[in-house]
Amino acid sequence: PSNMDPMEKELTKLIDYCWEKDSITIDDVRAIVTEQPESRIFEMISGIAEKNPAKVMKNYHSIIADKSEKPLGILALITNQFRQMLWIKALRSKNLSREEIRAKMKLRSDGQVYRISEVAQNFSEEQINDILSDMIYYDEAIKQGNFSDRMAVEMLIVKYSK
Repeated sequence: PSNMDPMEKELTKLIDYCWEKDSITIDDVRAIVTEQPESRIFEMISGIAEKNPAKVMKNYHSIIADKSEKPLGILALITNQFRQMLWIKALRSKNLSREEIRAKMKLRSDGQVYRISEVAQNFSEEQINDILSDMIYYDEAIKQGNFSDRMAVEMLIVKYSK
C-alpha cells in the first residue's frame, strides 16, 4: 500500500457523499474526511516548538479519543518526526535543495520538507537529540512495565511543551 491509500479512501468517501451536489464545500470536507493521526502529530510537534501545552494536549487527546493511535503509536510517530527534523538539519547543512532532501528522505512533497524544516528551526540539534534520548528512555520504561504507556507519553509531551 502506498502513502496515498488513505487519501484516496477519504477522497472516494467525499465524492460519494457529494455525488448529487454541484460543488464540494469545506463543510462537506469537515463532515466526511477523517483527519489522519499524522497531521495531528505534526500539530503536537508544532505545539512543543511553540511551548504551547494546551495545543499539544488537545491534539493528543483527540488522537486518543478517536482511537486512531494508542499512546505507544503516538510515541513512535513523534519519535519519527524528531528523527526527520534531525535528518533535515543534517541535509540542510550540506546545502541540499528542498527537492534533493525530499528525494533522499523519500517524502511525498516539497511541502513536507518545508513544514518539517520550519518546525525544526525551533530546536537545536542538541535539543532534538535530548528529546530522542528521552523518547527511547520512555519507550523502554513502558516495555519494562515501569510506566503505563499513557502516563509515559503524557509526561514526555508535558516536559517538552512547557
